[in-house]
Amino acid sequence: MAYMHQKGVTGTLGTEIRAEWARLRGLHSLASSAHDKAAVSLGEAKLTFFAIYMLLGELVQRTDCKPVETYK
Repeated sequence: MAYMHQKGVTGTLGTEIRAEWARLRGLHSLASSAHDKAAVSLGEAKLTFFAIYMLLGELVQRTDCKPVETYK
């Protein structure tokens, strides 16, 4: 989130992305439970996969994907 802030993704858009980030953290918890094969269905696994790529796609669209070298 600090990266997004430094790249100028703030305000309403920043709020939306923070919500997506929180969702992704939940999906990560779900993915971590996949080691217990009964805990995660194939459908949930597919949704997790696509949600991660959607969030990554939004990150790419909203930033230049270059590292922050100086703090503003």
